[in-house]
Amino acid sequence: MSPFLFKIPKILILGFVPLLLISGGSKEHLETKVLPNSESLLTTKGALNQELMANVSFAFNVLSSIKEDFVSTLSINFVDTAEEDTEYEINLTITKNDNVEGIADGTYDVEKIEGFLNNFDNVFGVANIASLGEKPFFAKGGTIKIQSRRNNTLKGVLEITFVNEQGATFEIKGAFDTKNSISN
Repeated sequence: MSPFLFKIPKILILGFVPLLLISGGSKEHLETKVLPNSESLLTTKGALNQELMANVSFAFNVLSSIKEDFVSTLSINFVDTAEEDTEYEINLTITKNDNVEGIADGTYDVEKIEGFLNNFDNVFGVANIASLGEKPFFAKGGTIKIQSRRNNTLKGVLEITFVNEQGATFEIKGAFDTKNSISN
């Protein structure tokens, strides 16, 4: 047989198998619920010292990797209620590894993150505040308490300290109670 005939299967195997393996590695969304906004009043002190009226939205996700590892997340977003130029946006994400049940009611501690978020099992927070400059603030400490989590409602309280790379900090406190609803 010709050496060319041996090269064709080799090229097909070495060329397409890695492509199939890479394309199969994406995460699959098992459950996603994006729910309507509610308003919340948050108070701050430190570099930002004012009351913030925010539209609150949240999303539950259960993700699965190709290895069938499960990760549950709850993302909570607080956005300025102003119709025009958004003054601030605060995003908090609670992540639990090896959990297909979702994020349960309870208290979640916020710890400062050093490095990458691979296999992250904690609370991650970022705040963009226009009046404090373009650089984001990251959550470095505090707690989020989920008092009630149901299909289309979320109720809780938070007290979190944010810091930017220059060392400016602010603390945010408040309660949120997002209601209704998209029926299942």
